[in-house]
Amino acid sequence: MGLKDDIYNVLKTNVEPDNPGDNYEFKDNGKLNALATGLATAIAKYIDEVDFRIEDLKAEGLILPGGINTVGSPAAQANVAPVMLKVQTSKIKNEVGLPQTSANANSSLVKVDKNSNRSKSGVNV
Repeated sequence: MGLKDDIYNVLKTNVEPDNPGDNYEFKDNGKLNALATGLATAIAKYIDEVDFRIEDLKAEGLILPGGINTVGSPAAQANVAPVMLKVQTSKIKNEVGLPQTSANANSSLVKVDKNSNRSKSGVNV
């Protein structure tokens, strides 16, 4: 189920009578479906337009032997031991000691992938 279907079910549950009779048949002439579609579309558009910033991110990496080439004698042209990397982008703290940690967090941008999330919203935005 997607967002639109969830909204539709909540709306239907809240407009149906508490004790429907035996011959009760729900009729809304498609209005709840239109309302659910409109709400899901508005929510999906809003989320798509919002800028998300990274508050705190840490990562570690490894450059394998031979991954760093340097100028010099043939013996000194590549790293022979793995090199550990630490990366941090944070508005909160600077554990790695990089001066640009806060600036990187302020310039970071995370967007919602519309294509992979279309089935979750149930609408095309």
